[in-house]
Amino acid sequence: MNRQLKKLGVHIPEILLPVSGTDLTKWAVIACDQYTSQPEYWENVRREVGASPSTLHLTFPEIYLKDDDADERIANINWTMEQYLEQHVLESQGPGFVLVDRSTPNTPSRKGLILALDLECYDYRPGAQTLIRATEGTVLERIPPRVKIRENASIELPHIMVLIDDPEKTVIERLCTNAAAGRYNELYDFELMQGGGHIKGWMVSDEESIAMVAQALETLLEKDSSSVGDGSSVGGDSLVGDGSQLFDTGNIPAESQNDPAAVKQICPGMLFAVGDGNHSLASAKAHWENVRASLLKSGTANST
Repeated sequence: MNRQLKKLGVHIPEILLPVSGTDLTKWAVIACDQYTSQPEYWENVRREVGASPSTLHLTFPEIYLKDDDADERIANINWTMEQYLEQHVLESQGPGFVLVDRSTPNTPSRKGLILALDLECYDYRPGAQTLIRATEGTVLERIPPRVKIRENASIELPHIMVLIDDPEKTVIERLCTNAAAGRYNELYDFELMQGGGHIKGWMVSDEESIAMVAQALETLLEKDSSSVGDGSSVGGDSLVGDGSQLFDTGNIPAESQNDPAAVKQICPGMLFAVGDGNHSLASAKAHWENVRASLLKSGTANST
């Protein structure tokens, strides 16, 4: 099964969650790249969280990236991560996926699956032929400061969302059916702060479910050499872009960028489309390439 997942660019992560008794509403904050022109939002979050354990203390809201105290802020983030681990603010749930269901004021249910992706299977450059690809242009100047934040981070708090084209609902919806039947341990169920809605999460760690996910993803990849599909879901929930470019490529004329046939010609073998957080994933890729080069230079690792 692990070999099958590896072929799909998927890994099973170790899941860390706050210990029982933690105020999860204060713990969970919105992604760091949101509200970048609304400092009052982040001030309200800071006041609500106070000194309570929170991901606010573990992330660098991008609205503050150009402040003079950036280096100090990064050092504090790294120190807090270590403290949360040493003081057991976080505890391991073991390896597995997490099935999530979030409701917002605009959407009654947004379902997803937390897993790990192989950075060797991702490329943000135009014309990439990897399993995982960007859906929008990547601004290279935005990568170095994000790499600096990541360099000494001991835990990962990604806000990256990747999309699959699964019109028959063979992956996430099957897990939701199992969750409704009580097959998975519920990890959390709470209100999000600042009007963010409500979220539930279930641990998916049994071999049968993970094998089901692996087989369903492999079938999607084999069924059509692209994750674009037959056109019925283009413009729906499975693919997103910035409105001017469905995929990060200059090979398709503007008038054809919503034409599935045209997109298929340049997207063979794509399984995952990065829908949000592409610059974070690009930064993770850049950091991994730095680490890999260092390990190869020292002779302590192979190319993967």
